[in-house]
Amino acid sequence: MISFLRGNERDLQVLAASSNGKDAVRGTLKSVMLDKFVGDPFSDGSDASLASYWTLKGYPYTENQLKRVKQVRVELRMEENPIYTYPADKVWRCNAFIENMQKEEKAEFSQTQKRLKAHKHLQKKRKK
Repeated sequence: MISFLRGNERDLQVLAASSNGKDAVRGTLKSVMLDKFVGDPFSDGSDASLASYWTLKGYPYTENQLKRVKQVRVELRMEENPIYTYPADKVWRCNAFIENMQKEEKAEFSQTQKRLKAHKHLQKKRKK
């Protein structure tokens, strides 16, 4: 079973980990494979598991994770917009839609953003 994401017809922008340990790649989350875990073969029909690929790259999975971490499909922002299968724990949301938040949640979110900006500003000053 595949779950296609349609949150108010907006694409969910994500960062997907790079298997070589370098910068993450921006993309769009296309689907969550509800019946596929990292211990299962790739969703492209290969015999190898998704976990075995990431383990070879230096990111091993525990026995528990093999049966719990889902596979997701991400369309990468690269030439030709390829769609790749990733472990769900290697994909992070870039932004959150806050229009449905309650007033208190929005205030807390805003305060967190201010603290992060202040922290980044202090880090830049220390480097100088």
